[in-house]
Amino acid sequence: MTDKIARNGAAMLLDLFEADGIDCIFASPIAVMAPIWEELAKRGDSLRLKYFRCRHEILAVAAAQGYYQATGRPQAVFLPTNLGVQNGSMALRTALQEHVPLVAVSIDSMTWGEDPGKDPGPEWPSLLSHAAGPARSGEAVVKWAKEARTASDLVHEWRRALYVAEAVPRGPTLLELPFDLLVGEAFDTQPPPLRSANLIAPPEEVEAIADVLVAAENPVITTEYAGRTHAQQQALVAIAEKLGAPVFEFMMPSFHNFPRNHPLYGVGPIEEVVGEADAILIAGSDAPWHPPIQALRAGCAVIHMAEDPLRPRAPYWGYATTHTLAGDVGRNLLALAGTLRTRPDAPADRTRKWHARSAEKRAAMTVEADRA
Repeated sequence: MTDKIARNGAAMLLDLFEADGIDCIFASPIAVMAPIWEELAKRGDSLRLKYFRCRHEILAVAAAQGYYQATGRPQAVFLPTNLGVQNGSMALRTALQEHVPLVAVSIDSMTWGEDPGKDPGPEWPSLLSHAAGPARSGEAVVKWAKEARTASDLVHEWRRALYVAEAVPRGPTLLELPFDLLVGEAFDTQPPPLRSANLIAPPEEVEAIADVLVAAENPVITTEYAGRTHAQQQALVAIAEKLGAPVFEFMMPSFHNFPRNHPLYGVGPIEEVVGEADAILIAGSDAPWHPPIQALRAGCAVIHMAEDPLRPRAPYWGYATTHTLAGDVGRNLLALAGTLRTRPDAPADRTRKWHARSAEKRAAMTVEADRA
């Protein structure tokens, strides 16, 4: 009979969560999470983490995504092995598409019950085993996936999973943890927290983009996800007002990026005006217009501001691009707004033109709605 271990992998994992500032565990539960539940129960009122039991894997991932989008803090998600990861794959793919960092933990097995002290249950060899394993099952819909095999892996690969998720370009990561590690003895060292630094464009690049936009006669802005926070939304407003440029949101914006009652809000499809622009700022948008090939004005500057310009993870980027501004979109937006603050204001007639177009479009839409 073996001696009872002082601290198991489940306890270490929760210690890591708390040290790294994880607020919540969103779980689509499975029986092999029992070591986690036992550790949560042990900690009782001293526990800072909040545990949410979700009725489906998509719900668990979507809740973690929404939490990040509201707070800016990535969270942990527990998914059952293989089929659980596949069930959650739609939501993981959405998180990848929307640059949302979170860490999905999927519990598997290394010994399949042959070690009586680490038996996950009879359903594993017969129903739940899959040659690929959770990491491989999910690697097409996450930024990074890894299988942990040792007690030190549990510690160090968790650190990597969180770091990689938060590093620009942000996205979900997946860590496969065997049940054996949760019930086995914990690694004897807990390293200090390690968080990813925000990557932003250097000031000279922001200055160069500001020069292009200020020199333009008819600039236009389009976005999908640049206005996650109030500060970022206000930066977008400041840029639009300084340039006298409308801000269009493409088809399915991730956030309320720009006040929709603002006279510079781009009412109607951007395709109606994109051919007239001599500078287009794509501020955090995976698809600024459709189809990608549009007849643009000769010499039009097209500036793609994104965590990863030209979208290397996407199957296609057919949009004309003359300049890029890489890194954290929110911080680059704030930097651009700050740089433009010292530049001359846009001509008043340019702003009036867009105000008039906005009012005309809104009036026509009201008439159409009343008729309907």
